[in-house]
Amino acid sequence: PLFPGYIFLGFDDDHLNLSKVRSTRGIRDFVKFNGTPGLVPESVIDWLKRFLLEKPAKQSKLPQKGDRLTVLEGPFKDLEVIFEMVDGEQRAMVFLDLLGRQQRLVFELKLLKKQ
Repeated sequence: PLFPGYIFLGFDDDHLNLSKVRSTRGIRDFVKFNGTPGLVPESVIDWLKRFLLEKPAKQSKLPQKGDRLTVLEGPFKDLEVIFEMVDGEQRAMVFLDLLGRQQRLVFELKLLKKQ
């Protein structure tokens, strides 16, 4: 919740497969400085963990998997879709029943409304 679209990795240099990490959905690349992945000190990770445990959890405004949403604009306006997951910062992956089959589509989050 503090760093949307980012993950922290702890790894053994000898066994890390960067291509597998980079090909994970939602991961674009690593934060780098002069071509070298950035390192976050363990003390900062510990502080973040404590901070998140002490801070009351905020309710996410994002839909949850399985929520029924309505498309607000475009060729699919007023159709019902089922939320699957966030696809990037501004988009959602949804399912739409179309011609008797579920089709996976991507919409901007602002074009979807919770029913």
